[in-house]
Amino acid sequence: MKEINRLCKTCNNRKPLFLFQKRDGVYNLHCNLCLNDKQREKREIAKDWVFPFGGLNDPEYIKDRDRGFAENGNGWWFEHNYTIDKNGWWKNMVPTSAEVARNRRMKQKKMSGEL
Repeated sequence: MKEINRLCKTCNNRKPLFLFQKRDGVYNLHCNLCLNDKQREKREIAKDWVFPFGGLNDPEYIKDRDRGFAENGNGWWFEHNYTIDKNGWWKNMVPTSAEVARNRRMKQKKMSGEL
């Protein structure tokens, strides 16, 4: 039986096909061995990280935290892509697919002279 090999884009070596992850019918460009090596390197780097402050009650940490809140506000992730309309309701600024389709139809009608 012939063994099927594939070229790994990370190490440029030919490796057996079973080492490549398959998702949605398509094989990954990088083999699992190389991906595991990359993840291992990231974990090794992360092991050396230490909290830069003495604790949560450290005055330097509190000053830095307050500066971050002053710049970004508390809960900036909640307000992302939202605005408040004239009635005080939260409104999503990103249009839904139905709104996009309606806007496209209106634009086509304007260009054709129907409106």
